[in-house]
Amino acid sequence: MPDPTLNELTAALATRVGEAGVLEAADVRALVSAPRWGSRLADLAQLVAGDDERLGYLAGGHRPEEVARCLLGWLETPLTLSQIQQIIECGGWDPDPFTALAEAGLLDRVLRGPDGNARRIRGELAGGWVSDNLALADGSEIVARALAVVDDEAGPGGQDHSSAPRSSEADTSLD
Repeated sequence: MPDPTLNELTAALATRVGEAGVLEAADVRALVSAPRWGSRLADLAQLVAGDDERLGYLAGGHRPEEVARCLLGWLETPLTLSQIQQIIECGGWDPDPFTALAEAGLLDRVLRGPDGNARRIRGELAGGWVSDNLALADGSEIVARALAVVDDEAGPGGQDHSSAPRSSEADTSLD
């Protein structure tokens, strides 16, 4: 089954807009669970539209075109559902930079600390930091900058304190 177009998904989502002019997460999940949309899109909607707060964060709002753009952005990546779930759990919102990290085998290293907890980079969840700082970079730059900051977070001697919140520092070398 071919992926829906942005216009098709936006139009379908527009039929579910509530009185306030926005979509609720439950309505998004219900709509895309229909067989017409395909199982991957339905599975993505479960992740992206898990609740209203998550949907608003990941889509940048609750309007049909915002939600459609978000869902299709994740749908078009080669990332697995478990990788997408990990990215979202670690604060990631833009799928673009994570494909390069996954292809380089670095997704876990960048998103999780050695203890398995979500990594923090400069006090921010690693997924959010990657989305904020690397979304417009090319693949090799994404990998190089992510590795540099993870290694920097490990500090001298390689001891990694990445999952512990850090105080604000005036380090802008990678920003």
